[in-house]
Amino acid sequence: MNPEQTKREDLIRREVEKRLLRAMKRKARAARRASLAEALAEVSSLTKQEIEDITQEVRTELETGRTRRRMLRRRLVAGLTLVILLAVLYAAHVYNGLADRREQTYAAWAQVENVMQRRLDLMPRLIELAAANPLQGKRLVNELRMAWREAEGVLGRQELDEEEEDLTAVRKAHERLENILWEIQQVGAEGAAAFDTEGFRAMQAQIEGAANRIAVERRRYNAAVRAYNVYGMQFPRNMLARLYGQTALSYFRSGSKGRK
Repeated sequence: MNPEQTKREDLIRREVEKRLLRAMKRKARAARRASLAEALAEVSSLTKQEIEDITQEVRTELETGRTRRRMLRRRLVAGLTLVILLAVLYAAHVYNGLADRREQTYAAWAQVENVMQRRLDLMPRLIELAAANPLQGKRLVNELRMAWREAEGVLGRQELDEEEEDLTAVRKAHERLENILWEIQQVGAEGAAAFDTEGFRAMQAQIEGAANRIAVERRRYNAAVRAYNVYGMQFPRNMLARLYGQTALSYFRSGSKGRK
């Protein structure tokens, strides 16, 4: 007999002894003797069938209890497994949602870079036109060339994972370029011969069109950033976002005041 069976038989034996004692007490009360000792002495010899019935009853109750505990453990394990499975599925859903929205911000920023680069591609021709002005062309050309090179240097270098400082650098460089472009436009508006030509007006129209496209793509990028931030920063997704190392992205705000 193994230790587990031995332990079980001891448990059954103790339970049978308790029930035998209770049975004897019940018979003693039923006999209504003057002394409990007399009653116990009279009924101490129970029949074999009574003892077997009590023993079988104890065995049945113990087996039922074991079955119930086993079922309870199984239900508990199944419940915990289901909870863990649902948590894993939700975590995967949140991760995929964050990844999808972050990719949308990357795509939107790529469009911002694209339209900015298109405007920068117009700068060599504009520098050539500005150099034709004998009075102000030299100063404007130098400032425009410096702003152009600065904007070229920062564009495409930034990483959105460390975007705050990099976006500020991009914004400032292109704001400086826009200020110089505005000054060139003002010189042309004042009637400078070099800026009052059909070629300059066509170039100016292209630059203004590029600026409008930049504004449109910047708004789309900011909308993508907002969708990502709102999704990732709401509870309980913000806890998973921190676990995944995902942080809020910064908006690309224009520093230009919009000259008239």
